[in-house]
Amino acid sequence: YWLVDKLSEAAERNEGLDVEPDRTSIIVSNSVNAFVNRYVQATAGTTYICYGRSGTGKTMAALHLIHGEHDNRPKRSIMVNAGGDIAFAENFARMQMAPDAAPYLANILCAALVFDQKKNQAGWNFFTRIHRLINSCHAPAIDQPTISLHESDSLEIGVGRPMATRTDLPLLIIDDFPESAANHSFLSRLYIKASALRITVLVLTKDADWASKMIQINGGVKILPMDEVVKNPRGDNVEPFEEEPDWTGMGWNLRDLRTFAATLGSPEVSEELHEGMTPTAVQELHDAAVSPQVK
Repeated sequence: YWLVDKLSEAAERNEGLDVEPDRTSIIVSNSVNAFVNRYVQATAGTTYICYGRSGTGKTMAALHLIHGEHDNRPKRSIMVNAGGDIAFAENFARMQMAPDAAPYLANILCAALVFDQKKNQAGWNFFTRIHRLINSCHAPAIDQPTISLHESDSLEIGVGRPMATRTDLPLLIIDDFPESAANHSFLSRLYIKASALRITVLVLTKDADWASKMIQINGGVKILPMDEVVKNPRGDNVEPFEEEPDWTGMGWNLRDLRTFAATLGSPEVSEELHEGMTPTAVQELHDAAVSPQVK
């Protein structure tokens, strides 16, 4: 139970575990709109799959959802960086100094998101503190970065749950989740527990084939593609999503790329940009243009 307690505190802080933002200021892009709208319009207890090419800003858009200055930020959330690990549950549990928890990690993460800490029970607190001390598993308060948004007024929020209840939905985000038998098994357990506890899950991956396979785990009922990142969205259809997702790859349009480039400062590289580029490619282009000036 001490690990549930520790992760519950992380959920209260909307913590990103092993997630390092590469900037604290971003622009309103398709990816930012996609994540905010998916949370706002989510069906409680559903796991959503997000495929996007590497470098398209999935991680930053997800961080903005839980750390951004907007009215739809969830009250309780955890974002975990799977880091491309094919044995995510096993290695995450080991990093938390709780290797024996690996088989139960799906239940533990979900419990932490809905867990009401028993602060008035001295025995519980004593047990938790001793366990952390023995395992060098302290949970110090960590200042989470605020992700600011350029031209935030242009954020487009669709019709979703009533404003009064939007932020009450617990949220779990797993970033860079790769294909493997172990991860398939983990997700097969996670979606069942998340559904039972009405937790929204967002799973991010840069592998389109794996994204499609994850949806098939439950026959397109409780595991769905994010409407915002496919050309054939499910929308209000209540039938299972049985067709092959036509993923967009979370591409950026030229206007947003130029807006992003402008935030990088001199030298100006906007005229060298083209449709299909990623923010990472724009950053690299800008950095290459800066280097000759430095010399």
